[in-house]
Amino acid sequence: MTAGIYPQWLLDLVAPAQVYPSDADIMRRAIELTLAALQRGQGGPFGAIIATEQGEIVAVAHNEVQQGLDVTAHAEIVVIRRAAQALKRLALDAAHGAPLRLFTTCEPCAMCVGAIFWARLPTVIAATRKEDAQSAAAFFTQEQMTYRPDFLRQEALEIFRVFGRLREARA
Repeated sequence: MTAGIYPQWLLDLVAPAQVYPSDADIMRRAIELTLAALQRGQGGPFGAIIATEQGEIVAVAHNEVQQGLDVTAHAEIVVIRRAAQALKRLALDAAHGAPLRLFTTCEPCAMCVGAIFWARLPTVIAATRKEDAQSAAAFFTQEQMTYRPDFLRQEALEIFRVFGRLREARA
């Protein structure tokens, strides 16, 4: 965990490279950092930690959507970014280094599940469910969105054809 990217109050809760003996200890740190961020007005009700199987903290984050005016700054997304930067690798699975686990204070949303998939995190441990978050606040639901699939699909498929040709040429 690179200390320079974290505020001091967060470092006081979760020390860089600290090893915690159990999953419960790691999740308690995630809960504590989330509560601390809420009390400081620095985040929403979500926090996340990425740790090794041995309990060593790699990266921590809390929701930074409001403070950064960034709808993608969910705790899970921010912690994945920080872990990738700290480890200097995109893939966070065992095939590319020590296997990692994501601890999150709430079941990840669809966007975060996508990021977890692409980061190849093999294990997610969640403290609460999305229904718990929904009962605390009226978060955006898919019913509030109009989705128009396949709009100019045939024309847009050219993007993937070009991508495939360029990828083959570079191989």
